[in-house]
Amino acid sequence: MKLEEDIDAGEVASLVRAPLTLAELSRRAFRAFDEARSLVSDVVVTPAVPILYFGDVERFSRSPFRVVTVGLNPSLAEFPSVDPFARFRSAEGLQGLETAEDERRYLAALSGYFGDRPNHDPYESWFRTFEGLLDGMDASFRDFRTNTALHTDICSPVATSPTWSGLARSQRNALIDTGRALWHDLIHLLRPHVILVSVAKAHLQTVNFPPRGDWTELCRIDRENPYVINYRQMYLDDGTTTTMVFGAAAQTPFGKISTEDKRMVGAAVRGLLRA
Repeated sequence: MKLEEDIDAGEVASLVRAPLTLAELSRRAFRAFDEARSLVSDVVVTPAVPILYFGDVERFSRSPFRVVTVGLNPSLAEFPSVDPFARFRSAEGLQGLETAEDERRYLAALSGYFGDRPNHDPYESWFRTFEGLLDGMDASFRDFRTNTALHTDICSPVATSPTWSGLARSQRNALIDTGRALWHDLIHLLRPHVILVSVAKAHLQTVNFPPRGDWTELCRIDRENPYVINYRQMYLDDGTTTTMVFGAAAQTPFGKISTEDKRMVGAAVRGLLRA
């Protein structure tokens, strides 16, 4: 997925940015968390840490086909009151990332989210909704597929109570500018081949990667109210492209179609990017 002739050398140069690191973005996530606690402390879940991404980033970086899924912000359920750090044990007690050991603990907590350690319990009822699509791409959040997926959140790395849809506009505004900029920089660093998005359509308007062409129909689930999957290619910072795939959301991402249909969509995405 390399640069096509429809962008000239000057435009490519304008896309190039200084190299980013996970350590730098992780520190920014903690600053976003601190900022949220100062601006809208009544809705920020505590004790907690910001969640830059969910999944094994090292396996993802080695994956032949890199898949990123997208939500809005982490669920309050990620930090259950009975044991807030059950899902992010090595990050327990972190107030920031002051040392290399702090960074190691934090990144280990994120990468171990879908691991199989004893008594570990990822938020299965929510993440399971992506698995049909990932299965169609021979991908998974876990380590039993050829390709590895990560989950990210486009609005904020900060878990809130209530969830995003229940926040007041002023509360969302206090979180979203910092969170959206962080998400864009994370995508630049991760360089996914495909980004799976199933959120309110208005959020697509906030994605600021330069587009390559218009939204195009990929496939359609025929029924009384047809369900349409669209895609659009977008340029990253060196002119390579990523493909964003969008389907309307329900209570869960792509929740309006069956697991069998999701596998079909996943296979269509994989076929598109092999073409």
